[in-house]
Amino acid sequence: MALLPEGSDKVIEDHTIVRRPYAGVRVFRLYDRIPQHYHLESDAYLYILSGKARFKVGDAPAQIAGAGDLLFWGKGVEHGNPEIIEGPVDVLVFDAPSRDPSDVVWMNPTEAPGFLAD
Repeated sequence: MALLPEGSDKVIEDHTIVRRPYAGVRVFRLYDRIPQHYHLESDAYLYILSGKARFKVGDAPAQIAGAGDLLFWGKGVEHGNPEIIEGPVDVLVFDAPSRDPSDVVWMNPTEAPGFLAD
C-alpha cells in the first residue's frame, strides 16, 4: 500500500482518507503489538487488507484475523492486538463518529506507547 511505509520506527502508521463529524475512514499499518485500550466516543469497523494478527476484543477469547476478515467493537469496548503473526498488517478502518486521535484510554497506562503521537 503506497500510502504507508514498508517499515517504520513506530508500531503503527496511520493515514486518514476521510474525516467527517459522523464518520471517518482511515488505513493503518501495524508493525507490532498494540496494548489493550478503548475509545470513549466512536465505534470501529476494521477490515483486514493484508497480514495476520491476534486481536483481543472485550471479554471474548483472542482471535486471529487476516486478509478479508472484518472486526467490530463499540465505543468503550477494550481491544488490542497482543501478537502480529504475519506482518505488517494493513487495515481499512471505518470509525463512527470520526475518532479524534487523542481518544485513547490505555488499560495499563505504563504500557501507553508514545508511537501514536506524530
